[in-house]
Amino acid sequence: MTGARRAALDDDIVEVSTAEHAIAPRRGSGRVAGPSLRLVLAPLAVATVTALVGGLMTLPADGETVDRTDPVRVAAFSGPLGTSRSLPRTALESSSPSPSPLPAAAEAAQKSSASTESSATTEKPKEKKTKEKAPDYDELADTARTLYAETAVNVRTGPGTDYDSVGTLGAGEDVKSTEWKVDGWRQVKFDGESGWIKASYLTADEPTESGFSTATCSKANGLEANLTTAADGVLRAVCARFPAVTSFGGYRAGDSGYHGSGQAIDAMISGSAGWELAEWARDNAGELGIVEVIYQQKIWTTQRAADGWRSMSDRGSTSANHYDHVHISIGS
Repeated sequence: MTGARRAALDDDIVEVSTAEHAIAPRRGSGRVAGPSLRLVLAPLAVATVTALVGGLMTLPADGETVDRTDPVRVAAFSGPLGTSRSLPRTALESSSPSPSPLPAAAEAAQKSSASTESSATTEKPKEKKTKEKAPDYDELADTARTLYAETAVNVRTGPGTDYDSVGTLGAGEDVKSTEWKVDGWRQVKFDGESGWIKASYLTADEPTESGFSTATCSKANGLEANLTTAADGVLRAVCARFPAVTSFGGYRAGDSGYHGSGQAIDAMISGSAGWELAEWARDNAGELGIVEVIYQQKIWTTQRAADGWRSMSDRGSTSANHYDHVHISIGS
């Protein structure tokens, strides 16, 4: 027992004499306070170290401001800071709202309108005018039907009186027409070639026999091309009825009378045969359109038909006094 107390005294002396050291806690209390203190200080130390390390890692370099909000770092860092949710914000510049997407149909219409406006402002290249090709009247169209001439009529190379005459179709003569019509003219097949006749002179009705021939006269020598239709009909009728006529005349360019207009023919015949022709022309004047007959210095006209043959003054020559031919004038 004595030895134990001494040992305890010795321990107390050592504690008192050691001035440099802090007084050690009692053994009984140290057992309780030591672990409790460690439990309190340990988390505080860890939190402090963590905060310091985190602050050091996020400090801005060269005076730059913090670009993220963090209350911990704001508290730990006194330098220039970034914008915080809790701090006033700088007003942002207003920007025009982005257009809402258009529906597909509206977008297509907008593009089409822009394209149209662009093309309208673009200068269009000048279009070259192509000269229309003149129709080839020599070409024959498909045959349509058979027509008949109501009276003697000229056949021309084109649809108009400005075109040359290639012959004459006699009254009552038939001709094959084609399907082509131009300005009141009809294309016909004449002597196997293309020809044009005024449609008003043609009919689909077959004519009755008139008693006058409409056959082409071989003695006319191209005279028919310069005669009116009615005058050509008289020429053909006379040519067929009086074979004694040796030749025909009639058209004289520049003449102020019937000869100049193609409304007169001269049948070269004399003697009694001439009177026979003159009387025949007078008797058929109404049907043939004859208005005047002159032979052997005698004249007969429809205007003075009741006076019969009347004498004419001497004109100085056989031909001028109509002794070698019968003159016949035809109305228009």
